[in-house]
Amino acid sequence: TKGIFNFKGLSLTTKPGSTLQLKVTSNSIPLTQSQPTTFSITFRQCIVGEISLTTQECYPCGSNIPKTASFQERTSREYSLNINDAQCTSCPTDAYCWGAANIGPKPGYWRVSSTTS
Repeated sequence: TKGIFNFKGLSLTTKPGSTLQLKVTSNSIPLTQSQPTTFSITFRQCIVGEISLTTQECYPCGSNIPKTASFQERTSREYSLNINDAQCTSCPTDAYCWGAANIGPKPGYWRVSSTTS
């Protein structure tokens, strides 16, 4: 009513970075007045710290470590600093890795920038 549509339970899944056309029609408006409306929906690319494991999902590196894990387990996660990585990288022994693109040097070590390991 009053031009409001409710899309409860609608779930759209597609390849990261792609655009989907959603065509909406209504049978509650007389046919002579109802015109299909098309929405163009652009899905984001995977971001730094994520890899594309399937054709329809961005997976954050290190997200499979449970919150109840020990400090050692939580800081030895995988990471990714390159948007084009095909797989997550294991944390170096001289670094702390908190998943995604969150990596930092352990005491006594350094790194050139936030985009290097």
